[in-house]
Amino acid sequence: MKHTFTGIGISQKDNLISATKEAAENAKKELTQDLKKENKKYKNPNLLMFFSIYTHSKEEYEQAQKEIYNIFGKKNNEGNPLSLVGGEVLGFFAKDKYFFDPALIGKMAGLALGIIGKVIKPLKFKGVSVLAIQSDYLNVGIGIGLDADKNPEKAGLDCINMAFENLRYNPSLAYMSMLQRGVKDITKFRPLNGFLLTPGISFKHNLLDQQILDAISLKTKRTLRLIGGGGSGGPGDIKGKGKFLETGLGGFKDGYRFYNGGVYKEVVISIIFGSELEIGYGTGSKAKPFGEGVFITKLKNPYVIEELNKRPAADVVAEIYEKYVGVKNQEFFQNPILPAAISGKGYVFSLPESRGEFFWPIVFLRTIDNKYIQTVCPLQTNLGLEFVKLTKENCIKATTEAAQIMIDDVKSKNFEFVLFFSCGVRGQIMGKEYFKEIEKIKQVLEKKDVPVFGICSVGEQGFYKNGPMTASSILITMLGISEESIFISEEAR
Repeated sequence: MKHTFTGIGISQKDNLISATKEAAENAKKELTQDLKKENKKYKNPNLLMFFSIYTHSKEEYEQAQKEIYNIFGKKNNEGNPLSLVGGEVLGFFAKDKYFFDPALIGKMAGLALGIIGKVIKPLKFKGVSVLAIQSDYLNVGIGIGLDADKNPEKAGLDCINMAFENLRYNPSLAYMSMLQRGVKDITKFRPLNGFLLTPGISFKHNLLDQQILDAISLKTKRTLRLIGGGGSGGPGDIKGKGKFLETGLGGFKDGYRFYNGGVYKEVVISIIFGSELEIGYGTGSKAKPFGEGVFITKLKNPYVIEELNKRPAADVVAEIYEKYVGVKNQEFFQNPILPAAISGKGYVFSLPESRGEFFWPIVFLRTIDNKYIQTVCPLQTNLGLEFVKLTKENCIKATTEAAQIMIDDVKSKNFEFVLFFSCGVRGQIMGKEYFKEIEKIKQVLEKKDVPVFGICSVGEQGFYKNGPMTASSILITMLGISEESIFISEEAR
């Protein structure tokens, strides 16, 4: 018996308002059909999500959300406010396709892909998406934390506290509900689950995800499991001014985030599930280590490494690049942003899990004064970093590994909805294989009709198996809502 029903609507109309209306209508139609297959009448969704490829104004996004409410109403089936979240993204995966702005990969390459898109139907660009999720077994609480760029820890706490207040989930009532349904073998209770929508990278800052996660973890201990990813307002003007340009990435604009009709920047949004259904998680990188490790012995600040192995950080990195990447020492010191370009080719330093089974990639952005190395994620002294390579083949394996870990997490392949975040740098490494993320996930699930939706993210949050929640990049991380009850043991299913 199916427990979670989904409608995914997309539109590629040029006008955002018209496109959002069409996507919302399609999402509602698909949700209605999904419920009808189980002989169920239409019910309003527990959660609405709205994502758009960047390019639109705040006023347009406000009007677009009004169109969504016009179609779905503003109340859920219990009479409470209907939760609506989302934001601007670099791209999204839906309906077995990938939607993005070809301008991201340069004018000439974008033109070429635009031509291909007219010939190869599965390859589509730009668009908006509206997702509607409905389940009698799922309670949803959402929260928002403001001014994440100024105080990411406070923003993380604020969004989680608000989500908990809005959750309206009582485990005791859930337990009694299962008893009333005739379930006798109640053997376990799972932590709460959810995901985050984070600010990503902007002209103002690098990734803030780890500070956000640390604050959330300090409050929730191990009672909450989260994954997530950062959005983006798209590439900025590289000739413009701004602190972010000093990092050498060329610049990304801070994107808009959507929360219950409002449009915000520099916020973190949390979506928490109080679920009677098993929710599985998986994270993959499949980084291949070279066997070359270094220790952070001194930091100038959390984002700037001063010393590795008690030597100037830039000297150590230059030697490793020359040994494994073939970049000459002179070339390295003549081009401050070379570390970012090398990271984009899949050569990165990483944080290894304790048993060396998994590596969290850390992108190096640039050299400073030919002495220091600036990173995209905050780090600490005395951490060991391993130099690794991410190839196209290994990135593909990372997708299938993450899906398999998600299956193992709930000991079932019976998923009814999957959400994933896949780093945009993976697309740079994987090429056209990046367009097939949904296909790879469905192959592992052995279920072609499961609704799968993904975001091209800028920075990801996840955890490897039972490890701590960690912020990183060049990852794929996912969650799946299964049809299995948390109150029924594997043997009793």
